[in-house]
Amino acid sequence: MEMVLEKTADETPKRPTKRWVITKAFTDQNALNPANEAIRHFATELGFHCLDCPEELLDWPDALTIQAGDVVYLAYPTFYLSIETDGKYEVDIIEALHMRGARVVLLVGDSLILREKVSCSQGELKSLNSADVLIVPNNKMRDQFINMGVTTPMLHQGLYPIKPTHDMPSRATFNRDKVFYTGNLNKGPFLKTIQQDAVSLEVFGPNVSEEIIMNQSLKYHGSFSHADLTEKLITETGFGLIWDGGNLPILSRVGRYTQYNYPYKASFYLSLGMPLIAWRGSAVADVISQYRCGIVLNRIDELGPTIQALTEQQVDRMVENARNLGEELRTGRHFMRVMAHAELFETEE
Repeated sequence: MEMVLEKTADETPKRPTKRWVITKAFTDQNALNPANEAIRHFATELGFHCLDCPEELLDWPDALTIQAGDVVYLAYPTFYLSIETDGKYEVDIIEALHMRGARVVLLVGDSLILREKVSCSQGELKSLNSADVLIVPNNKMRDQFINMGVTTPMLHQGLYPIKPTHDMPSRATFNRDKVFYTGNLNKGPFLKTIQQDAVSLEVFGPNVSEEIIMNQSLKYHGSFSHADLTEKLITETGFGLIWDGGNLPILSRVGRYTQYNYPYKASFYLSLGMPLIAWRGSAVADVISQYRCGIVLNRIDELGPTIQALTEQQVDRMVENARNLGEELRTGRHFMRVMAHAELFETEE
């Protein structure tokens, strides 16, 4: 990494220290892209400078603008770069930043180990323990990291903030008989077999199978960019479904992982005023219980009967709470407070 590291941290900075945020660009249909856009948006409001993850660390001229004393926030993991290198990519970029004299805060949105990407385990552990501070989604992921041997200090981010690009639909038009499911349909095998006629299950996303298209218990609308999907859903109201795996998520790898992460779609639904529906064992279920902004299920086949059993008063309360939380996420206030706290925490260390 001679090009990146040719200037070392021994020199006194020739300018005031700066704060940087580094994110990976993804295609617009990948939920990580709007999530990273939100990170960049609110980081910019805090005065951060934004950089893109380099494909090749050996050819990263942006690194030469980072000086000793700067603080760099890195959106972790970079996924494709991580998986291609068995987790070594982040290890290398953290080392490069440290050799520049910068302090590194990892904005941990996901965990490759908890996703059961076993080949990446050593790289992930080294990355997490090499950083100066970790900002993790919730205490469930924090506790698992501690059990894995992570010793880096950790703060909680909470749900993803939402870049305010759209208005919330009118409260008066809420439709309790509609449930929306968005995202990578490979993660929702339950869509192939679910049998229900109690609600209108509206499905959007890539990687659709013939079984999903032919399932009469749902309506498949196609795959859209995040911007186009937002435009379609701002004219709709209903519940937002978060469900990976089969009827009982704990039985599959993708379902088990929901115990630890906050998917971006949770914030997206809330930003549209949609109460959430999630598996009782998921991390999002804790948010639903805390804010009373939706319902939790043990199995997906409870979907229709549970919604039908709700009173109008219960629905009204869920909708109001979901809208309030969605409005809060659109301000980014909590996210920015955590970012600032991480920097202060580093200074105290």
